[in-house]
Parts: sequence; structure tokens; C-alpha cells
Amino acid sequence: MIALFDIDIQGAKKIHAIFPETNFIFVCPPSISELHSRLLKRNTDKPEVIAKRVENATGEIAECIELWHMFKHRILNKDLERSSQEFMGIIEALYEEELGLKKE
Repeated sequence: MIALFDIDIQGAKKIHAIFPETNFIFVCPPSISELHSRLLKRNTDKPEVIAKRVENATGEIAECIELWHMFKHRILNKDLERSSQEFMGIIEALYEEELGLKKE
């Protein structure tokens, strides 16, 4: 069975502690400045909320690098279409691996 969860690093670490065989996919922005720009363009959060989200993202990206053994799959979200295809490719490969199938 493959279940998908959208969780932060703290949640991923808790799951990994119980189920170390779990596969995690870390999706990160192309840069912190690009993340900041995207959040500003959305115009949904106050500046202090955006600043906190950028600060949190900076720490999570650094933590993801430290936890390389846990986050075996990483997607650089520079282009939404390409990132979506890459995500689906990872999911399909994991599904085939789970079922013991080989893609021909």
C-alpha cells in the first residue's frame, strides 16, 4: 500500500522513527528568494507571516540536507509541470517496486 501525506519535517521524522522504510519526497523551491517572491505574489499572507514561512523553509531545507538518508527523493520545484511529472514518476516507480513489478 502506498499512502501519501503532506507533512512537515517534524512529522516526517516521527513517521521515520516508527517506519524507517518509509519513502519521503522533499519538494523545495529553486531558491529562498524565489520562495519569498512566490509568497508575495500570492498576496494571501501578511509580511510577517511570509517572513516566518521563509525562515521556516530555510531551516527545513538545511535539515533535509542533513537528513539525506531519510529524504531519498528530492524535487526542485522550479517549473510546476516538470515538478509534477517528476513527482508522479517517483510515485509510479515506488508503486511498481511495492508490487514487485518492473517497468518495460
